[in-house]
Amino acid sequence: MYGNVKLIALFSYCIKFVMGVSSLSDELHQYTISLVQHYYQQKSSWFKCVFYDVSAGTDDGWFGNLLSSPQLENVTKFVLDQYYYLGAFKADLTVVYVGDRDLSPSKCPFLVQDFFATLHTNSPLLVLLNTLSYKVFQSIGYMLTAHQFDKVTYVGTREKIIVQMGLFGIPMQIMVKFPHPKDLIRSNIRDSHGRPIIFTCIAHPWKPAQDWIYETAFFLNTSLMLGEQVCTTATPPDKCLISLFSSGNIDIAIDQRDASRLLYTRTIFSVFPISGVILVPQARQFNAIEMFTKPFTWGTWVLFLITFTLIATISFIFPTLFKNDPILLVVCGFQRYNLHHASAKEKMLLLPMIIFFFLMFNAYGTKMIAFMTSKPSIGNIKTLDELAKSGLKITADLLIDRNLVEDSLLGSQMIHKPIGPDNVNLDGVNAHYTNDFEASILVSMSRNYDFEFDRPKYAIIDQKTATYIVGYWVGMKSPLAEILYYTQKVFFESGLFNLWQIDLRDLCLDHDRIEYTRNDEDDSRMLSFDDLISTWMVLIIGILVSAAILGLELLMKYFMSGE
Repeated sequence: MYGNVKLIALFSYCIKFVMGVSSLSDELHQYTISLVQHYYQQKSSWFKCVFYDVSAGTDDGWFGNLLSSPQLENVTKFVLDQYYYLGAFKADLTVVYVGDRDLSPSKCPFLVQDFFATLHTNSPLLVLLNTLSYKVFQSIGYMLTAHQFDKVTYVGTREKIIVQMGLFGIPMQIMVKFPHPKDLIRSNIRDSHGRPIIFTCIAHPWKPAQDWIYETAFFLNTSLMLGEQVCTTATPPDKCLISLFSSGNIDIAIDQRDASRLLYTRTIFSVFPISGVILVPQARQFNAIEMFTKPFTWGTWVLFLITFTLIATISFIFPTLFKNDPILLVVCGFQRYNLHHASAKEKMLLLPMIIFFFLMFNAYGTKMIAFMTSKPSIGNIKTLDELAKSGLKITADLLIDRNLVEDSLLGSQMIHKPIGPDNVNLDGVNAHYTNDFEASILVSMSRNYDFEFDRPKYAIIDQKTATYIVGYWVGMKSPLAEILYYTQKVFFESGLFNLWQIDLRDLCLDHDRIEYTRNDEDDSRMLSFDDLISTWMVLIIGILVSAAILGLELLMKYFMSGE
C-alpha cells in the first residue's frame, strides 16, 4: 500500500507540473454534482446519499457550496462531519471530503474510524482529497483498505487525477480526465487477486447453500476456505451474533438463521421461505370389533336398527301378514314359502327391502375386504388443535429456535432434542418439529417406514406452525455481500437451487437405502392368517349363534312334547 501511494503521489506532481496550478474547483464541483445526479436517476426507489466532511476546515468552503447547490435540491442528503455517528448503514453513494486532513490512526477521531468500520463495504465511495500529500493519501487509503471497501475512487482536489482502487490498496486504473459518471466508481471484486471466500457454519449447513458458495468461488476465479467455528448449537443466538461480529475475517455463515435476529444490512435473505411443520406418528389400526362397525357410519347402523324394529313390530301386530320371517328373508334370504305365492302386501313390503339390503350388504362385504387388505388407522391427528388436545410431546432443538417454548398453543408440549446424526431416526412415539423440506425427506426414508402395515410411520400435519424468512449472516467487513446476493438471485432464477434441492433429497434417500436394509422380504400384498381374523370371527360367531338357536329349538321342542 505504501509503495503504491508514493507512486501515485509522484505521478500527481508530474501532472501538476504539466497542467499548471490552475484551480479545478469549479470543474470538480460540477462533476461531483453530475455524479450524484447520475446515481439519483439510476435509483428507482429512495436514493440515499451521504456527504461526509472530515476535512476539518481545509475545504475553503468548497464542500458547503456543493451541499447548497440548487441542482441537488431533490436529493436526500445525509450530511455528517467528524462529530456524528450514523451506525450500520448502506448508502447508495457516499461522498467523502478529506481535503488536506491527515487521518493517521494516531490523529483520526474515534467517530471517524467508527463511521468507516460500520459503513457497508459495498457502498460506492467518492473520496475527494489532496493527492499531492503523501500523508493524506496514505492515511485515508490505509483505513479504507483495512475495511475492504470494493468501490473506492479517489479524486484529487489540487490536480486532475482519478485513481480507481482495488482490494489490498492496489490501484486498478489512474486517469487524468474525468470519465462518464457511470464509469467513475467500479467494483473490483472480480479482480480479488486470489482472495479466498472464507465461510463458517454453526450446525449443519444446507447443502444447496454450500453449492451456491462453491459456484460463486468458481465465478470469481478464487477458492473456498473453511473458517473457525465461532459458535455451536449450544451458543445462545445473541452471543453467537456477537461472536460473528467480532470475527473480522469471516465472509459468510452458511447456516440458515431467523432473519429477524440478524442485522439487515449484514444479511443476505434466502430466496426460499421456511415453513415450520410437525410430523405426528400414524395412529393405531382398527381392532377386530372396529373392522365390523367402521364400514358404515353410526347413523347407518341406527337406520338399520330402526328398520328391523319396525318390521318386527309390524309382524307382531299383524301375524297373518307375512308367510315368511321378514328379517330372515331380508337379511339372510331364508324363506319358508315361495315369495311368488305370497300376498301382494307381503311382496310390496319385502321386495324393496330385499333389493336395498342386498346392495347395502354387498357394499359392506367389499368394504370389509378392503379393510383386510389395507388396514386403516383411527384417530389420526390432522390439525394443530387436535395435536394440542392430544398432549403428545414434540421434539425440537430448542437452542436453535427458542420461540417454540413460548408458543401459546404447543409451547408446553415441546421437549428439547439437539440436532445430531440420530435425528433422522424418528422414535415413533413423539411428534417431531422440522421444516417443510426436511419433513418430506424424513417421511420417505426406509428407516421411518412401517413395512408391516405398508405405510410411513409418520404423517405431516397440513397446517404450518409458522412461515418465516431466513438469512445468511455476512461478515461485518466482507466485500462479498453484493456479489453473493447477485449469484444467489441468478442461481435461483436459473433453477439451480431447485436442482440442488432435488439432488440433496435423492442423496439423503440413497444413503438411507444403503444404511437401512430389511431382513424380511415378505410380500405385504398377500393376505396372511392374521389378516383374516375378522373372517374367522364371523365364522365362529355364526356357528355359535346357529348352535344357540338349535339348542333353544330343541329345548322348546322337549318341553312342548312333555306337556
